[in-house]
Amino acid sequence: MNHRLKILAVSGTLYEKGVQLGKQFHTSIQTDMEMVKELWKDEDVKDRFLIVKRKLEEKYGDLLEEVYGRADGANVNRDDYLLYLCPEIYTYHESCTDIIVKNHHHEIIGGHNEDGNYSLDNSALVKYQTNYGYLCDFFTTKTLAGGNFCWNSHGMIFTGNSIYVKHINHIGIPCWFILRRVVDARNMEEVLALFDNKDAASGFNLNVVDTNAKRAVSIEYRLDIKSVIEVNDKFAHSNHFTSEIGLPLTKKGSNSKFRLEKSMEFLNKYSLNYRRIDEKDILNILQYRGKTPKTSILDTKYPEITALTFLYNSKRQIVIYCYLDHYKYRISYDMGNLFSSECESSMELFSI
Repeated sequence: MNHRLKILAVSGTLYEKGVQLGKQFHTSIQTDMEMVKELWKDEDVKDRFLIVKRKLEEKYGDLLEEVYGRADGANVNRDDYLLYLCPEIYTYHESCTDIIVKNHHHEIIGGHNEDGNYSLDNSALVKYQTNYGYLCDFFTTKTLAGGNFCWNSHGMIFTGNSIYVKHINHIGIPCWFILRRVVDARNMEEVLALFDNKDAASGFNLNVVDTNAKRAVSIEYRLDIKSVIEVNDKFAHSNHFTSEIGLPLTKKGSNSKFRLEKSMEFLNKYSLNYRRIDEKDILNILQYRGKTPKTSILDTKYPEITALTFLYNSKRQIVIYCYLDHYKYRISYDMGNLFSSECESSMELFSI
């Protein structure tokens, strides 16, 4: 298998890590910047960008160092790449599905479908060396850590889903920066203390598992509205609010409601068998395909692909199913063994 998801390690300051990633993905980033050059022709985009950049300099200056490092490493204009990482200024996206189950023994298992326009050229599993240990992230050139799924050496696991908002706050703080701030957290209390959705540009659902405390929480936020859901049984989430009444669910054409209802239907069905729901059950749900993309949870064809399925448990065991190449394969390992020979030897082909 010559073509498979890259597994990389970066170290140093945030800026230095950014440079390393920018160099690694310079071709993809340079290609994407061609699209960004068209965005600058819109005067509204220019005005919004200046306001957002000023806010980021005031509250997220440290994270901007990684952004600028990526730009410098890829040899592209810093403002071009920063605009690219502030999608709420110019567009809207919808993606991903999550399932979490906590049983009566306080064991937690979960799964996440990462949806989006990803490829082997713009994605990787990246291990960030940190002053506390490591942060492992499904890296893409389009996001910061926390925007897809990641885990750290404190035993914290993070997965996320976009949430539809009818009116985007085009000059608010982009969600990638809000999420990046919390994924180095040591425990659930620190996550909740660090999480700041004030002046958010859009909406997002961050699901967090603390494997030490055996605790799972789902945070929903939309602009200035936030809710925290403690997960103590069966839980699923897609791309709309589940805890606030009266908010718009999804945009026209979305299958978010279908994915959520189908996930819960299967979870409830499995529970009726009077047995413990396991990782295989969650995988079956996340790989469910109907006759069309509208009636599917997994979409590996059209209109957008599911890039990966991420499975985990509170014992810190992880399995990743990658759909990004012709030779679809799975990788399984413990949270700390991303570069071990065990991880490499566990890589095997599968079919769906």
